[in-house]
Parts: sequence; C-alpha cells; structure tokens
Amino acid sequence: MLRHYLIVALRNLARHKLYAAINIVGLTIGLAAALLVVLYVRHETTFERFLPDYERIYEIAALVRPPGSADMRMDTTPTGVAPWLRSRLHSLAPLARIDDGSTHGVRVGDIEGSERVYFADPEFFDVFRLPVVAGDLGSALRKPDSVVLTRSRARHYFGRDDAIGQILQLDGKYSLVVAAVIEDLPTDTHLDFDIVASSP
Repeated sequence: MLRHYLIVALRNLARHKLYAAINIVGLTIGLAAALLVVLYVRHETTFERFLPDYERIYEIAALVRPPGSADMRMDTTPTGVAPWLRSRLHSLAPLARIDDGSTHGVRVGDIEGSERVYFADPEFFDVFRLPVVAGDLGSALRKPDSVVLTRSRARHYFGRDDAIGQILQLDGKYSLVVAAVIEDLPTDTHLDFDIVASSP
C-alpha cells in the first residue's frame, strides 16, 4: 500500500514539475527557517547556564535619574557599592567587582595583540567558577599584577596551555604574571574576555 502511494506521488511530481518544485522549495525554506528560530531561541535561553549555580548569580545595576531627563538604567555601579554591601550583609555570598572590559595592547616578545581585559576583584572566580586548565583560580587574582588567560590566548602568546609564571606586557607599561589558564568561554555568556587581571 505504501509502495503504491509512493509511486503515485512520484508520478504526480514528474507530471507537474513546476508545481512540485515550488512546493518542495517552499517546504525546505519553511523547515530551515523553523530550525534557525529554534536554534536561536535555544542559544538565547541558555546564557550563563554552563556556570555552576548560575541561578544564584546576580548583576547589580544602577538606576540614574538626571534632573530634567528620563531615568537611565546602567549596567555599572559606583565602586563603593561592593564594600558597602559587604559591611551591611554579612551572610552575603561571594561578591566581586569587574570593570566593563576595555581593550588593551598586549605584548609577549615579538607577538603583539589587542585584547579585551577585565580587571576584577580576587573573589571573581569564587562567583564565576570557570573550568581550569592550569593554576589555582582561588588564589589567581590575590597577588597584584597577576592575570588569568583563556586557553586560546595562552596558546597564542606562549605556544602552550600551561603558561603559569610567564610574563606579558600590558599597554607597554605593566608587566603581568600569568597565574592561571581557563578554558575558552562559550558563546552563550555575557562574559566577553580573554584576559582577567587583578584590580589595580
């Protein structure tokens, strides 16, 4: 019975080629569009889910009310907010400040690059427990002038994953010591960095 239906369908396709082509192309475009929408929605709804305890991580934002203007929501807060919270909420989970990630010149020997660098508190990796390739994230940012690189940046600048103790130059002025190397970050995250340095 199924063979009979298949033969009839193939005969109709052969007899009405233009009509069949329009239907097949339309069906293909519709299925491809639906698949792309599903993939996009899945990507957008999985942001930060690779992080352990992602549902317990919060970003503190500021609402600024300039006189005579509409309210503005900013993803940044004044520097003193974190110490103020720590002094008043003693049972607060780990809290870390990070800057907005500006671009800096990086140099190691003859290799130069322009990288997005975050400056973060030592507790940064207590909040964002990222997969480690080499080093200890618990103490990585506790020393001044220390940095953590992603695996791809460690390979780019030093030719290997384990770059612990190596030195890179930031903006031609600062010498920073690699304290740890982490896995490259997935695309479904708001963390957009290749280098994290200890806060100045």
